Amino acid sequence: MGDTLRLAVGIMGNAASLLLFSAPILTFYRVGILLEFSFIIIYFWFTSSRGKIKVAITVIPVILVFCITATISAFALHDHHHRKIFVGSVALAASVAMYGSPLVVVKKVIKTKSVEFMPFYLSFFSFLASSIWMAYGLLSHDLFSCVPKSCR
Repeated sequence: MGDTLRLAVGIMGNAASLLLFSAPILTFYRVGILLEFSFIIIYFWFTSSRGKIKVAITVIPVILVFCITATISAFALHDHHHRKIFVGSVALAASVAMYGSPLVVVKKVIKTKSVEFMPFYLSFFSFLASSIWMAYGLLSHDLFSCVPKSCR
């Protein structure tokens, strides 16, 4: 029964994550863009050199951390336990950073006293995905899945 419940919650978590990542499509559709990738291409096409450098400064460290984590995990850590702890810790830090970044929007909402900058569907699906993944982490006794979700 416990494994079946954990599997069901895991499937619901994947579905909620899909909804979370597809929530901005309505916003992009309003400006004529269906996928985030198209938005990035158009941004790069029209942005100044300074804007491109700003995006590169953001993207390059992410790619480097991913490559370094994969390399260390594949070649330096040979047992499953240490690999799980290392990759889980890196993912935990990335998850906390990713879900902590919308606090900038919350600050703007508080300053302007308007929720214009906080899309409802993105907020709702973020809450839904976080709750389901936290339940999955609790059911599977996996702190790396549970902790960042309960912090949101």
